[in-house]
Amino acid sequence: MPLSVEPRQAAAVLQRHTIDATTAAEVLTRVRTAQAGFFTAGLFLQLPRHRTEPRLAPAVVDRLRGLGSPAAATAVTLWLATGIGVDELRGLRLRDLHDTGPDQHLAVGAVLYRVPARAAGLLRAAVIERHTQLTAEPRGHGSGGADGPYLFTGAAPGSIAGRRSLQGFLDRAAAHTGVTPAPPSFPGVGVHDLRGTS
Repeated sequence: MPLSVEPRQAAAVLQRHTIDATTAAEVLTRVRTAQAGFFTAGLFLQLPRHRTEPRLAPAVVDRLRGLGSPAAATAVTLWLATGIGVDELRGLRLRDLHDTGPDQHLAVGAVLYRVPARAAGLLRAAVIERHTQLTAEPRGHGSGGADGPYLFTGAAPGSIAGRRSLQGFLDRAAAHTGVTPAPPSFPGVGVHDLRGTS
């Protein structure tokens, strides 16, 4: 049975392996290591030109801590760490964040991303803040339905954040910290099955 890996999942593997790198050379080394791992499974990981600078360098995380808002710091951290868009960010639920020890993991559908230990505290603060909000909301308003409460909320208790509102939130926080918008992690990755080829 052939092993199938979707390009977005392969890009997420690269993200998990490179997110805590601190230099461009370290990012590149980790990318090549991941490619070698895929190759041992008979898969060729094709990468277009990609950015090699670290997505969450220690200096960036320090600036994000200065925002003073757990929700703002988390929104920008997830945006930088994963490159997911505003629509995916606004749809995140509390259950999508997983505290796995020193790191945090974010599940977006079937794709798993990692936030390194140096930035994980920012996410933990937002989760604590959101749980505090939930206890203050009228019963049933913050539940978010069967999928649980939203991570980023709108003006009404338990409502999802508006697209324009969250984009403005990200833009202001990014401008305040001096970070640039993040493209998707490793866009354009191709996965080719080499087994059975001569």
